[in-house]
Amino acid sequence: MRSILPRLVLLAAVVVTGLRSARADGPLTGRLMSTDPAEAYAAIEAAMASKDPANAGSLLEAGWQTLYPYVAVSCGEALAAIGPSAASQSDLVKALGKAIKGKDVRGQQNLARVLGAWGDPSVDEPLAYLSSGRRQPEVQAEGLYMCGRLKTSKERPFTRCMQAVTSGLGSASPTVQMAACSAASRLRDPAFADPLGEIARQSQHEYAGLYAIWALARMGKRGGQLGSFVHVIESGGKRETINGCLKGITDLSDVADVDALLSLTRSTNVDVRDAACIALGSLALRGQWAAPVGPVVTPKEGEPPAPPAPPPPGPDKVIARMIELVELDVSWEVRDAASRALLRIGESARPAVVAKMPSLVDAGERDVALTAMELCGEFRADAATKELIKTATFDKDRVRRMFAARALSKAGPEQAATELLGNVEKDRKGRDTTLNMIRALGYVRHPAAYDGLVKLLTAADASDELLSEVERALERLTGRRFGRKPARWATWYATVKDKEPFRPHLGHYDRSKNRREAIAKRLYGLTDTTERSVETGLRWLEQQQHPEGAWDGNDKGFGGVVNCLPAYTGLSLLAFLGAGYNGISGKYNETIRRAGEFLAATQFYDGGFPVTGGGDKSWIFAYLTGMGVWGINEAYGLSEDDALRGPAQRGIDYLVRVQTPGAGWRYGPRYTESDSSCTSWVLMTMKTASMLGLTVADKAYDGVDAWLERSQSDITGQEELPEDMATDYDKEVGAKRLFRAFTGYFELKRKSESALQMTSMTAVGMICRSFMGWQRSHPFLIGSANYMMDYLPQWRKGLEKGQALAWYFYFYYYGTLSMHQMGGRYWRAWNEKIKTMLPENQRTEPPALAGSWDPDTAVLNGGRLFSTAMSILTLETYYRFSPLMLPGEEEGKGRKKGAGADPGAAMGEPGMAEPGPAMGEPGTADPGMGEPGKDAPGMGG
Repeated sequence: MRSILPRLVLLAAVVVTGLRSARADGPLTGRLMSTDPAEAYAAIEAAMASKDPANAGSLLEAGWQTLYPYVAVSCGEALAAIGPSAASQSDLVKALGKAIKGKDVRGQQNLARVLGAWGDPSVDEPLAYLSSGRRQPEVQAEGLYMCGRLKTSKERPFTRCMQAVTSGLGSASPTVQMAACSAASRLRDPAFADPLGEIARQSQHEYAGLYAIWALARMGKRGGQLGSFVHVIESGGKRETINGCLKGITDLSDVADVDALLSLTRSTNVDVRDAACIALGSLALRGQWAAPVGPVVTPKEGEPPAPPAPPPPGPDKVIARMIELVELDVSWEVRDAASRALLRIGESARPAVVAKMPSLVDAGERDVALTAMELCGEFRADAATKELIKTATFDKDRVRRMFAARALSKAGPEQAATELLGNVEKDRKGRDTTLNMIRALGYVRHPAAYDGLVKLLTAADASDELLSEVERALERLTGRRFGRKPARWATWYATVKDKEPFRPHLGHYDRSKNRREAIAKRLYGLTDTTERSVETGLRWLEQQQHPEGAWDGNDKGFGGVVNCLPAYTGLSLLAFLGAGYNGISGKYNETIRRAGEFLAATQFYDGGFPVTGGGDKSWIFAYLTGMGVWGINEAYGLSEDDALRGPAQRGIDYLVRVQTPGAGWRYGPRYTESDSSCTSWVLMTMKTASMLGLTVADKAYDGVDAWLERSQSDITGQEELPEDMATDYDKEVGAKRLFRAFTGYFELKRKSESALQMTSMTAVGMICRSFMGWQRSHPFLIGSANYMMDYLPQWRKGLEKGQALAWYFYFYYYGTLSMHQMGGRYWRAWNEKIKTMLPENQRTEPPALAGSWDPDTAVLNGGRLFSTAMSILTLETYYRFSPLMLPGEEEGKGRKKGAGADPGAAMGEPGMAEPGPAMGEPGTADPGMGEPGKDAPGMGG
């Protein structure tokens, strides 16, 4: 590597004329060097299509000098498209000689981006030089990340770059170490394994050790390391080091470690027991129970065949231990991990679960009982039906009753419906136990439960309280509100009975296609101005990204929350994905890939993230975790990168784990209370996961539904009207219906009557209900939209009526999402404001701030990164999530004007994995660089 510099110095003596010559020969030179990034990008696309070697020098110079990282990467991709002929140009070599000697950090980083994306064998020496310790750490890190893009082979070994990665793994700079870990994870040279293991066991940095484990897992270096991680943990090292070693237990164990993992489930260290259970569940999820133990040895000629490898340890002893932990462990985290391991093992665990869990349904320890009920439902334990009915009817604990009812929905729904309805028939006045049985029927997804509830509406001697409870049970079961009119229910059911009517439905669509259509047809009121604003904002966001892929909201005086990298990274990543871009090809592909990798690599062993301030008791807890996991989910959905699937599922598992049973989320795991704001972020994350085929437990959605019931205003007496059920997007809904509804921040029995509790939360409640399957014809959504019409967006105005904290960008985002679902006059009035207000207030100067939005002036406002990412997401509403209306049910008509989406398709039962990603068809990425949104696979909505 040392020999390269003198040669490059000699080349530099003639480089000026060579560079000018290279530019003069390139027919696209003027456009490539344009200060307008859109013009430059269009020229790059043209160069890629033409494959004219005459453009090579201009592409190199444009990439080197640009202000925008994605332009540099795209120039390298265009050089790759031109092919080896580009590397043979003497002028290009001369230009490279000048560029490599530069001292400008940005220019050197850009050069690394060009060379890594180009990937020609000729880049080995210059890219290795940029990746060496002889450059500034920012340049070295960028070079190493781009080394990870190289496609190595026997013919193309990139020897010097591989050496640079090895050196980077030994760097004292955590940023450089993480970059080297990233490159190692993609290059997968076995020589990287030992230095990665050392980082994992020794690093005291918050992220480097976690990143090393991620790299080893991607390289497939599992097994044989468990003891070293346990030794570090038991030695009482720094917490950061222990975090990496715990992740080593969960991510690097293989089937040969089963006995050791079982031993660890008896550790006195709760985290170790938890990690061991998660690891055992992961083995089942990866299908490793059937994996052979040890290498396959091919005998030499003339030698007897090797004895067969011993069979892998069977799951029986694992199942027995997991059941024991569910019953006896003192930690709810360990019980949660053990129960998930049983679910991952699946059918093999059924006999043991069915034999034991029914006896624990009435356990005195609440969490043991709740876990047992969930397992009885998932494993269809018929023997538990009687005890579950008893719990659902008589237990004083609302949450126990809810868990029992959901378990009945799976363990024996028809029997449960018959027995519960039979008991309800004996009491028409509505004693507490009778009302409990009616509530339970609202969780039993079976036609018998539905038919019985509708029949109860005709009971002439039924009390009003009983009938009200029947209406709520039907609403919980179907998402519809047709009042006490059996004929309306019969008409509706006739049109949907073949469409899984007791499961939530959302439209399945292609986000990138939607964006193209929205731009071409100006759907929903999108304008050229809103699109320019999105692109300008994304360019500003990209420039704030750290080399390791993270965003820090407290950078450069941005005024954000300290040490919240997962939250800001997840939120910023969502802004890029919301425009239809992806981590495979096209604009921002390296930006997106690196951000998704950072989130997945730095995730804790249990699926959570480091939380600022008070740790797991911080006010940012649910926001940070929800935003981080949501970012991984969408990155997985748009890239279909299998390496992201595991972290996405683990993040969802963690969010379900820390949910307050029977409610939502707030400032810590299983917090004593919930709030609608925290709950909304996690719900949206879970809905994305469901559409991807990831597993989301039913209890999570049940808890959200129960929380919203308690935090939303009563609309007794209101019902859906036939005229509001049309699915023509431009059709007015709620005509002449002037009542109002709202959502509170807390449960409504608390201080929820001020605008502080209602304004933003009403928008939050609307979008939560929409994503849980309620249609815009639902009276609660109409009443909420009426309420929102009093708070049409104004630039930092309009929320003063009792609003102590502004959080305007939060309000703009949720208000736009929710009103977009309503269509008609609601959306037109809202969009008329938002489509001009946000672009007009986007910064155009100074250059360092151009494209961003100034943050709110309130305390804890999230800072400039938050306001910018939220504004971009708001302006992506036109295509980010399609209107969630179902096809016409009573009218028999499909979606009409401006819908831009396929008819609603069943999402599948929550908690049941669907076959593969649901965010578009695999392999649909356009090989060209395309206009915005052209390159990505579809995105579910």
